[in-house]
Amino acid sequence: MEKNSGDTPLVFDDVSATEVVEGFVLSKNEDEQLATLASEKKGGSFVLVKSNQLPILDDFFEYATHINGLLKDEYVVRAKEELKIINARFKDLGSADSSIINNVLSIDRYIVTAEKGAKALTIKHPTMPKKVSPISSLILAMSLVLGGMVGVFFILVRNAITKRKEQLAKA
Repeated sequence: MEKNSGDTPLVFDDVSATEVVEGFVLSKNEDEQLATLASEKKGGSFVLVKSNQLPILDDFFEYATHINGLLKDEYVVRAKEELKIINARFKDLGSADSSIINNVLSIDRYIVTAEKGAKALTIKHPTMPKKVSPISSLILAMSLVLGGMVGVFFILVRNAITKRKEQLAKA
């Protein structure tokens, strides 16, 4: 399943959460990262990829699918090892605690479902990218309001200074 494509636009520096600046390893800001892990209010998590290049989305999907296969194989091996350890320690499961029995059953269920083709992660194809841009009318309105406030403040301060100078000149 492993595929190495030399023409991929995806490089490690795009995905890395750190960057080296003047010899120091620093964390990247979230808006500087190509991909971040996000979560929904419903409890699900997903990888949010910020790019205007569709091949990068496809590369992320292919990589996640590859990792999913590796994780499934690793988890099945680990679950089988845990099951062997439990069976070795508790020869007679009839006398074992109910929590141990539940643990054995859940591991056994996982092994069976994974060997039948279940995935370790649920991976869906990428969705159509959404254009994210600032609302120009809001920026214009905020600029006018802020500019007006700064202008009024400037005029009030200038008038106060001239009145003060006039009072000092009269005195």
